[in-house]
Amino acid sequence: GSWTAMQSALILLGATIAATVNVGSLAVISLRSPIFWSSVQMLAIPMSVFWDFMLKGIVPNIYNCVGYILIMVSCLMLTGVLWPTPPAAVLDAEKCETRRLGNVEMVSCSEADGA
Repeated sequence: GSWTAMQSALILLGATIAATVNVGSLAVISLRSPIFWSSVQMLAIPMSVFWDFMLKGIVPNIYNCVGYILIMVSCLMLTGVLWPTPPAAVLDAEKCETRRLGNVEMVSCSEADGA
């Protein structure tokens, strides 16, 4: 059979949303880090539980709530919100060397002054 205009529009909408999510994920990974992206992805679990509570009235038990709190705290720790990287651990730009290999830019840094 043939598709209606509404079915075609829904498929186009789904493809557009999927493409936007993929580009957004790649942008976050390239601008921040894969750890930041994966830790923020973990927040989907407590967020979905929150919306289940708000929209459907589903109440999780206390043990589940402890797990959701641990997920949120771990996300804050991994992203550096609770404990940011100390200034001494931030790489000094003068100790870094940048090399290009085609379209890839590689940065190597020494950890100590004499290295």
